[in-house]
Amino acid sequence: MEVESPVRLDAGRKRLWAIDRVEAQRSSATLAIPAAVFDGTDIRRLADADRLTPIHDFEELLTVCSRVVEDETLVDDAERCFDGLSRLCGSKPEHIQRRLAPLLRRVHQLLASKAWPFIGMGPWDDLCGAIFAFGTGTVVSLRCKDDQKIELLGVGEDRQFFGENLSKALGFLSRRSLAVAQRIAVGKATPLLSAPTHAGGWINPVELVNRINNWSGDAPDQSDAILALLRLAPDGRAEALKKLKPHSDEWRRAARYALGGEEPVGKTAALWVAAARARSPWTTDPNVEKAFPALGPDAGTAADFAFEFHVDQYGQPRLGLRSIPAAPELADASLPTVILHSQRFHGKGLRFELGGAGGKTVGSVRWSAMIWPIARESYFAAGWEDLVDNLDWWEANWQFRSYLEPLLDSRTPLRNMGLLLLVTGLAAKEPGEQGLAIDAAIRAIEDGRLGSDNLAHAIAQLLPTGIVKPGRWQKAFVDIARTSSVHAAVVHLALQQGLSDATDAQPKGLSKLLELLVELTHELALSIHDPGCREWLHQFGKSGKAKKLAQELLTVRFDDEQTRCARILAEVITMRSARQNA
Repeated sequence: MEVESPVRLDAGRKRLWAIDRVEAQRSSATLAIPAAVFDGTDIRRLADADRLTPIHDFEELLTVCSRVVEDETLVDDAERCFDGLSRLCGSKPEHIQRRLAPLLRRVHQLLASKAWPFIGMGPWDDLCGAIFAFGTGTVVSLRCKDDQKIELLGVGEDRQFFGENLSKALGFLSRRSLAVAQRIAVGKATPLLSAPTHAGGWINPVELVNRINNWSGDAPDQSDAILALLRLAPDGRAEALKKLKPHSDEWRRAARYALGGEEPVGKTAALWVAAARARSPWTTDPNVEKAFPALGPDAGTAADFAFEFHVDQYGQPRLGLRSIPAAPELADASLPTVILHSQRFHGKGLRFELGGAGGKTVGSVRWSAMIWPIARESYFAAGWEDLVDNLDWWEANWQFRSYLEPLLDSRTPLRNMGLLLLVTGLAAKEPGEQGLAIDAAIRAIEDGRLGSDNLAHAIAQLLPTGIVKPGRWQKAFVDIARTSSVHAAVVHLALQQGLSDATDAQPKGLSKLLELLVELTHELALSIHDPGCREWLHQFGKSGKAKKLAQELLTVRFDDEQTRCARILAEVITMRSARQNA
């Protein structure tokens, strides 16, 4: 059966989305649905629908600030507010001072009761501090205590709180917020280099170059420059590099390097680490590593991860992730890409007060995802540890589901940590977490990021740990398989390979996955062809439910399976091609 893509794709795009490999399966009597191979630097990440409009006047600024103050989840609008406050703080008309009064009263109430600006709590807290500086000309006073707590002074009754989040990626964002607030307080209007041009934290490289070329006066705050580099999208970098004017300033030279230009590495480690991670996030930069050696994972050296599992003395499974190279327990505050690894060490005993690595709220988790959007593996790793620690807890941490949100985007590559987070989420007890993971998996199969091969790998990795309850996976896989024959085939193939690759793992409830495998086998009219799976099915004993299911899987046969395989492959190609041209 000949299969033609309904929409013509060039060879490069076919390769990235593994359509060429799917096409190669057409003449086979068996079925394989490989996952896409793109890494996120090789596709366009900016869409017109995601463009953010800067705030240009005081009326709009007050309107948007008032909205965000009442809804902490609006992180894109929060970034627009920081930029608007920074650009419009130079002179405030008298009528704006009157219009500002209700918002300022509300901010006073929040600062006196529950907002904690500039200590890594989230964009909502920091924006309250920035609005306070805009309206009063003063910056909220913070004082560090010897017991790692922070005192908030001068806004109502003095309060103190934990400062542990300053050691997380949120702390880096709060340092930028504080620098912005300090300028706002003295009326020094300046555009933000790091203001996103598109939702999710992305900056169009051409627009960043325009900001750099038009910059005058003092150098930008270092945290602002670093964040701007890390938020660079891959789109249009060559064009942006051509437009960037030559300059001797180190921060401008670092920007040229980030865009792919040639520059000698300067003296400021934080700038050049950010430039290296923006330039090529998945590979080691030998120039930066030589100039600033051994700073940690995702400094000069690109990070990798090791999945660690053991059973403790009480028979309980213990899982974790180790960054390679090893993350320093306390990372340099100016190195956010390293902090994204080190933050997994901090605040675990304060989860009720501070949340996990990404903070306590939906807004704080979403804001963390906006630090380095082109390479979210370290963010997904932190999210996975938070999710696993709460997988079966009686009370869900609602913000943890937000770690899964970027996986809904077909432009987010499904590398090892994102895959681990997704497949673990399919086993979550909390319906919101599991439901979001199911939605992400359905979409990832449609666009090609989730294939039978990488899904099988995750199943084989997680099943022996005992942390995943097979019954929850069964429920999730049933919902995924209902979507289409392609989704059903991906689950069918992944279960064959994943269960057999899990070697001797036979956790309680394994028969539920065998039941699903039998159901999908009959539904698709495709028998078990994977040799490893057939060998694994032979290991079951002479009696019991699992044995009966295994015997059925080993003996069932269907006519004309090759035609059905070809039909499914045609659907895969149609589905992936349509998504890439949407």
